[in-house]
Amino acid sequence: SAGVHVSRSNLQPGDLIYSSTDGSGKITHAAIYIGNDYMIHAPRTGKNVEKVSINNSYWKKAYVGAKRVL
Repeated sequence: SAGVHVSRSNLQPGDLIYSSTDGSGKITHAAIYIGNDYMIHAPRTGKNVEKVSINNSYWKKAYVGAKRVL
């Protein structure tokens, strides 16, 4: 419940991005927005942190919302 909701068009580096990776619409994954339409996230246990575009087909579909917590 912490933070302020941020629209996708107003994302700033450091904002938290929430996604539904199982298609349920419930938040199942979190990432950190780093600017220029990219985020960093840990895909799953045993994988390295990745830099990915929030506009690729997978993450665009999974996007639920974002918050700014400062």
